[in-house]
Amino acid sequence: MASIRAALCQTNPVTGDLAGNVRGIVAAMRSASGADLAVFPELSLTGYLCRDLFLERSFQRKAASALRRLAEKSRCHPRTHFIVGTIMPCRAPEGRFLSGGWGDDAVKRLQNVAAVLHQGRIVDTVAKTHLATYDIFDEDRYFLSGEPKALSLPFPHGVRRAGISVCEDIWWSDVPEAQVAQGAELLVNLSASPFHAGKDVLRQRLLCQRARQHRVPVLYANAAGAEDEVIFDGRSYAVSASGKVLAQARAFAEDVLLVDVPLGPSARGSLPRRAPRIADIRAALVLGIRDYCRKNGFSRAVLGLSGGADSAVTAALAAEALGAAQVEALFMPSEHTSALSERCARETARRLGIALHVVDIRRLCDAAQDALPARGIAAENLQARVRGTLLMTRSNATGALALACGNKSELATGYCTLYGDLAGGLAPLGDLYKSGVYALARHLNIPKVVIPREVLTRPPTAELRQGQTDRDTLPPYPRLDAVLRAFVEGRETPYPHRPENRQVIKMLRRSEFKRRQMPPALRVSVRSLAARRYPLRAL
Repeated sequence: MASIRAALCQTNPVTGDLAGNVRGIVAAMRSASGADLAVFPELSLTGYLCRDLFLERSFQRKAASALRRLAEKSRCHPRTHFIVGTIMPCRAPEGRFLSGGWGDDAVKRLQNVAAVLHQGRIVDTVAKTHLATYDIFDEDRYFLSGEPKALSLPFPHGVRRAGISVCEDIWWSDVPEAQVAQGAELLVNLSASPFHAGKDVLRQRLLCQRARQHRVPVLYANAAGAEDEVIFDGRSYAVSASGKVLAQARAFAEDVLLVDVPLGPSARGSLPRRAPRIADIRAALVLGIRDYCRKNGFSRAVLGLSGGADSAVTAALAAEALGAAQVEALFMPSEHTSALSERCARETARRLGIALHVVDIRRLCDAAQDALPARGIAAENLQARVRGTLLMTRSNATGALALACGNKSELATGYCTLYGDLAGGLAPLGDLYKSGVYALARHLNIPKVVIPREVLTRPPTAELRQGQTDRDTLPPYPRLDAVLRAFVEGRETPYPHRPENRQVIKMLRRSEFKRRQMPPALRVSVRSLAARRYPLRAL
């Protein structure tokens, strides 16, 4: 049976860093040398989340030049066809007007393409057909759709027809159907498919279904890394024509996977062992913190360590991502801070091996009260804002990234303070409900306890007034999270006749203005709060 030697080149591009991305692709080209076909992720040359950078003429010219450099590099590997994701200019059908910031040249627009490079040439390109325009995606702002097509690629053992597509196209049935109808013997998909918990199960099922349905093998190359708040988990696949997984690349890491792919039915296959869902979330958040820091020029992080679960988990993730020596914490007690909180904060820092600075905020709060007296909720929020100011001052002084420790439950209900606990450059837990934070803490404590058990067994509290607990304002977190999950991710209100549920939705709607001003939150759910596009007016 004929087969091809394929390389799935799972790279981690830096958004807009064309020179750096060229170097990464060239390194992967060397690792793939000797393969018949080497497949890279969607927009692997530019990075996926360039947003309006795509519209800049100078960036388009530089991207074109970078692609030509890659084509020239392909001369060094004459056997291999390289398929790289990038952008290409195109023209609209005659008589059609396209907006998008092009001035007098309004008929021009871009396409999101797979470019085939071989022996020094850009042999052909295939444009993405189905543009992603939901959730965090806004591709029709930048790109025009293309048409499905299969290309003839000459391999040492003969010419083969390959149906090449980009990300979303494999999720729709019409593109692979059209390519197989054009004689495709192999389906190839370049992807930048964002992670959310459980996404890999859906992907694997889909790819195996496509292979079985059309009786052709499938090669799938996904990005691995984080761009802004979006995390790509890798796990590129080779699937046989019988719908069996032949091989899977690493999760949450760059990889070049070499695999021999039979072009006919094959009984061979190995189902990879799947990591527990909570382990995936941990790996995603660690990668998200590490890449956000690395790609934005940070080597250190600073956070407020309160003695509660959210800050303890954030500190543990940061220490894993950057190294304990690169993380420092501020414990900032007020008159309402308990001895238990200080004990928990100190023990957490000790177990994690991170530096802890104790900064008493009572005098600062008193000075602010003397200047402009405040009572009630204003006085409570003053404490949070003093802490936020100190955290950002420390960040400014040391060059460390300030991490905000809020979770999705708090951010959804507005149980947070603008310019207080929302202060920071990144919110690692901002897409994880409070119940998920506790689950992650328990996972982090295996096999070694790094978060003291007292942190996880004490009642959650902001400690902005005497005797305060979260239950004073919010329902128990298991109930709250169930309502929020149904509404945010399922877009429906569970049991709307219940007053408690109606109150939760009211809190969600009234706090949109806070979420517009929060730092980016690493995305690990099917629908993050950032994906919601609601008016600021409380409905």
